[in-house]
Amino acid sequence: MAASDNLRLQVILAAVDRATGPFKRVLSGSRGVATALRNQRDALRQLNSQHRDIGAYREQVAMAQRAKVALDAQRQSVRTLAQQIKATGTPTAAMNAEFERAVRTARELKTTHGAQEAGLQRLRGRLETAGISTRELVTHERRLRSEIESTNTAMRAQQQRLVAIDAAQRRSARIQSAGLQASAYGAGMAFAGQRALGASVLPISDAMEFESAMADVRKVVDFKTPQQFAQMGRDVENLSMRLPMLPAEIAKIVAAAGQAAIPRQELVRFAEDAAKMGVAFDSSAEEAGQTMATWRTAFRMGQDEVVVLADKINYLGNTGPASVNKISAVVNRIGALGEVAGLQSGPLAALGTTVAGMGIESEVSATGIKNMLLTLASGESATKSQREAFDKLGIKATTMAQVMQKDAGGAIMSVLQKLRALPKAEQAATMTQLFGRESIGAIAPLLTNLELLQGNFAKVADAQRYGGSMSAEYASRVATSANSLQLLKNTA
Repeated sequence: MAASDNLRLQVILAAVDRATGPFKRVLSGSRGVATALRNQRDALRQLNSQHRDIGAYREQVAMAQRAKVALDAQRQSVRTLAQQIKATGTPTAAMNAEFERAVRTARELKTTHGAQEAGLQRLRGRLETAGISTRELVTHERRLRSEIESTNTAMRAQQQRLVAIDAAQRRSARIQSAGLQASAYGAGMAFAGQRALGASVLPISDAMEFESAMADVRKVVDFKTPQQFAQMGRDVENLSMRLPMLPAEIAKIVAAAGQAAIPRQELVRFAEDAAKMGVAFDSSAEEAGQTMATWRTAFRMGQDEVVVLADKINYLGNTGPASVNKISAVVNRIGALGEVAGLQSGPLAALGTTVAGMGIESEVSATGIKNMLLTLASGESATKSQREAFDKLGIKATTMAQVMQKDAGGAIMSVLQKLRALPKAEQAATMTQLFGRESIGAIAPLLTNLELLQGNFAKVADAQRYGGSMSAEYASRVATSANSLQLLKNTA
């Protein structure tokens, strides 16, 4: 390269440096605030989780105590029957049968009590790991409330700073544009300056990644004409102006949706909904897209119905202790079985919310709910043991199967209320007969939380309460987080 060319290149680079300096400083400041805001959100999530654990621990203590009382009472019944048998010398068959039933019930209650104690131990360990002593819950709860309020205050301050920095970034971008062009022109290189400015809008690497992602879209989507494919590319780019995602990231969602056989006309809408759900549910857009595709298949839904279900789950997550991801996990595990049994997706989400909100793992929750739905919808295929348990509740298995197809939520509430009305010593045994031993951990806690379950059923039945919940959550998060920075870059 000639010396004159070197000199001209140095002049151009110096001009670009002077023009972009203020812009870089503003961008650096916005990144710092966004990082701080993200860290504070993580801290708030952890504090809220600890606060929920304290509530769950108290509830678990109460459940363990009730289980112990029931076990002690049953053991006393066993001792009393043993004494009566011993006193008679020659017990009748009825007395022996009653004694054997009492012993079985005692064993089952012992298992239930053991499970409650194990759950209590797990919660105690989790709290102690977080530095929370179960002997001083009131003190720790007071401290957590104070820290949650302080973190919320700090987040509001950071959000206000981010808004101010965003405005400064826009002003700096305009200054950069004018400075780059004027400086490069003074060096005799106006064209070079414009090319440098253009590169800042869409870096070459991003453009190449977008082109590659659109090639993947072409492989899985049937475009009738080249114009349709070109229009899809423009639609994806336009969508990136409204979403905090790069065009290539949106194109990847479109490709995955095409592979899942989503109709071509719905792909852009699907990608937009998946991106919004990812932000609202605090997951990746790819995960949200996979969840939406699962719902469409399992519940035979159109996209509008998928968004309504997302609204319901988001509202349940915002108004209860279970996170949206835990609720979604339970719904996904049960899938089409709920509809086959007569329980639609909304009430299914309400039921999953109630169980997951009591600290029960998603897999255990889903197993218990599946077994309950299968039993209540079994009708004539109910086993002898299940029919006996239904008889004890004053219900016919065939009638219950019919009611499930008309009002599954009401049928479930009716069965749980009848189970709760049984003597404590008979509840665990009857639930085991109906739903199986592995389901008790998920279903037994519902007996003490029927009002909460009823409230959750009411939430998903009222469109005025849940309507637009996911979009509102998305708008709130985008307006007050680092997502706004990505939107600024996409629309630069």
